[in-house]
Amino acid sequence: LAAARAKIFSPKALLVRMDKHLDLLKSENAERPERHYTIRHTISWSYHLLSKKEQILFNRLAVFSGGCYIEAIEAICVQDDWEGMEIFDLISALVSKSLITQKEEFQGEPRFYQLETIRAFAQEKLREQEDVEQIQYAHAEYFVENAEEAEPNLTGSDQVFWLSMLEEDLDNYREVLHWTIERRKYELAFRLGIGIWRLWISRGMLREGELYAHKLLELKVSDEFKHLRAKMISALIATYFHTGSFAKALTFCKENLAYWEGENQEKEIAQNLNHLGFAYFNLGELQLGIQHTDRAMSLYRRFDDIRGQAVSFNNFGWGYFAVGRPKDALINFRESLSLRKRLEDQRGIGFALVNLGRTQVKLGLFQDAFENLTEGLAMLKQNNNMVSYFWGNMQLARLYYEQNELEKCAEILELQREDNPSLALSKGILGWFLILRAVMAINQGENEKADGLFEQGVQEFM
Repeated sequence: LAAARAKIFSPKALLVRMDKHLDLLKSENAERPERHYTIRHTISWSYHLLSKKEQILFNRLAVFSGGCYIEAIEAICVQDDWEGMEIFDLISALVSKSLITQKEEFQGEPRFYQLETIRAFAQEKLREQEDVEQIQYAHAEYFVENAEEAEPNLTGSDQVFWLSMLEEDLDNYREVLHWTIERRKYELAFRLGIGIWRLWISRGMLREGELYAHKLLELKVSDEFKHLRAKMISALIATYFHTGSFAKALTFCKENLAYWEGENQEKEIAQNLNHLGFAYFNLGELQLGIQHTDRAMSLYRRFDDIRGQAVSFNNFGWGYFAVGRPKDALINFRESLSLRKRLEDQRGIGFALVNLGRTQVKLGLFQDAFENLTEGLAMLKQNNNMVSYFWGNMQLARLYYEQNELEKCAEILELQREDNPSLALSKGILGWFLILRAVMAINQGENEKADGLFEQGVQEFM
């Protein structure tokens, strides 16, 4: 049926329409069996051969976007009167009848999918036969709880596992965010946003994260959600830091600090003091940055919060580097690295090594810089932290440039351009990338190209 239309429509055009129109692929050939007239008839014929329990499971699987694992099916789709291992038999039956597909994905676990045309049919049946809101709510609750379980582990020794787990169900999380906002399930919406914001940053989905954060913060919510709203603001601040929007971040930093001080929540106060300090450092306000980061450090030492102290040392290093005090920056980056290692924070270690290498380039310690940059980049690549990995490569390119190894510098810049065409990068990172390319163009005698790149780079800082 699809092949007959491929002469006119591209496969992409057919696929988009097949997702929404089960009658698109329709045949008028009278010699075909009736069940082959349309996709709808084909699926309907298979559906009516299912047992009642198989039909119920088939319908409920439509709630998942991008597939799911058996644990999610058990939590959301199983009826109370189904016996122990019965769910496995029902899933096996649907797989054998090609109404769901199975792939081995995360750590060898089987993941189950409905093709989009089959899912569209299942959604219709679900709406006809069951309380869709109840199933959607169970779906939302399950994935919110999953994200909350993952969140405290996203900066620890198992962060690669937990980030990968979240990424596997990214489409389900998107579906839940959309549904909870649309249905005004605000508590669930905020809890999910708070749970997955590190995934947005890690995988370079900064624009998406910023968009959802703004959607949540624009909701008219009652006072009972103030704590959740403030925590979502913290997530937006971190996203702004990665997009280089420090002036925007500063406004939210001040608002959030005032809120948590009013609530006398010292751990939240410490985090927001660090945020405020980092914003001031990046806006050239060294003394204000030191003042707020000092306050944060004092609180973190009282709590014996190792990660908070590591972030504070990173702030100091960043601030001193920005004002041309690389020796002071080096001391603080080393302290931050030492604490990150105690936590086995892979992303944090990689980022600290890059910052250390960046500072050593400034000091002319090229061999030390090379060792730290390459080690840090290896860890960030393994962690699949796209933004920090790109940033680290910019520092390695800068090292090669300072050593007059221009071919290696150009090679890194070209690879980053090819590998990250749509990465939602920090304005600062993208600005330095463009300026480095401009310098390389000058060295190659391409002055007109250099002018354009330099102008684009400067615009990223404005």
